[in-house]
Amino acid sequence: MRIKLAILEKDVSYLNRIVAVLNQKYTDKVQVYSFTDVDAVYKVLQETKIDVLLVSDYFKFDLTHIPSRCGFAYFIDSREIDTLDNQRTVCKFQKIDLIYKQILSIYSENTENITGLKITDEDCKLIAFCSPCGGA
Repeated sequence: MRIKLAILEKDVSYLNRIVAVLNQKYTDKVQVYSFTDVDAVYKVLQETKIDVLLVSDYFKFDLTHIPSRCGFAYFIDSREIDTLDNQRTVCKFQKIDLIYKQILSIYSENTENITGLKITDEDCKLIAFCSPCGGA
């Protein structure tokens, strides 16, 4: 399964570079959607199941358009800022491996909303199958 990542960024040059690097290094793990227009993102959020959304702090983004299944963070220039408007942030000027790890972290925070699996649910049963001959 690939994580569907949407990035809203005003700098087209940076956006093209990060999409190219993500597609090159993580093509089997991430499917990237890139945007420079807020209204296009609102439309895609309604029509497509986006897992993680990164929005540049340049845009005034209406957080009510984000579905519960979608993780969200602001995509900012500074490493020193951890939160912006009570939302998580990801620094865009760092190694791609660190950006990918933060994307995974955002995705994992919403896995319960994405899969619908609730371990504490009474209807969820766990069944284990074990080999009687010792593992082979």
